Amino acid sequence: MFGGFDPGAPKHQFFDRHRGAAIVVVLALYGAVYYAGSQVEFEPPEVKEEVVAVELAASPVEEEPVEELEEEEPEEPPAPPPPNARRSSGPKKPAPKLETPTDLSEQDLAESDAASDGQAGGGGGGTGPAKPAGDSVKKEEKPEPPKKKAPPKRDPKKPTTLTRADKPAKKAAGNPQPKYPSAMQKRGIEGLVVVKMTIDQKGRLRKLKFVKVTNNATKESHIAKANEVMKKEVGRALSKWKFTEPCRHPDGQAFTCVMRERFPFKLKR
Repeated sequence: MFGGFDPGAPKHQFFDRHRGAAIVVVLALYGAVYYAGSQVEFEPPEVKEEVVAVELAASPVEEEPVEELEEEEPEEPPAPPPPNARRSSGPKKPAPKLETPTDLSEQDLAESDAASDGQAGGGGGGTGPAKPAGDSVKKEEKPEPPKKKAPPKRDPKKPTTLTRADKPAKKAAGNPQPKYPSAMQKRGIEGLVVVKMTIDQKGRLRKLKFVKVTNNATKESHIAKANEVMKKEVGRALSKWKFTEPCRHPDGQAFTCVMRERFPFKLKR
């Protein structure tokens, strides 16, 4: 009835049937409004800039009056005191005493005459100033620095005893030591051997000299025999000794030297 509209039907049934058409109509209206709004261009109002000129009135500067300086009149110097006041002021000073001339001896007179004659004759009649003699004026001479002493000439082949400044010969690491005789050890004999070794400039043992040989044996026969045995053992060991460096002076020069060496024979405690 009435094109599908039934007034007697409930309202919710009518809206349920035409809900889709209503949504389409609303979307169409919204799209038309959005399209019409996008076509309209918005122009911002023009802003006119106005320049306002402000003039500042300069405040008058008050000038202070300059005071004029009055010239001071020079003061008159005080009047000098009367002559009577000068004489009366202060104690009177005693008059200086005059020394009486003393009599000069003949020697003083002769010396003064000689000095006056020398000044008159040396200056060509006394017209010019006196010049000092060349011999009387001596220039100060600077002391000469001490000269270094040249090292003394040495003969490298001549045997020379070592000094504290000299460098001794360097012993090889494998040099053997003298053996302690078993016969001396059994009898409890201890001893000492001191020798002098002559080593040439090439580090070779050239000469051996026994300086001291002693032991603590009580019998004379044992003393002599122990000394011979110790000397034999020391000589046998030193015959195999070698030196890697000869003796040298402080300047590095190698030379034939004489070195002392001690070889004690002691029991182990």
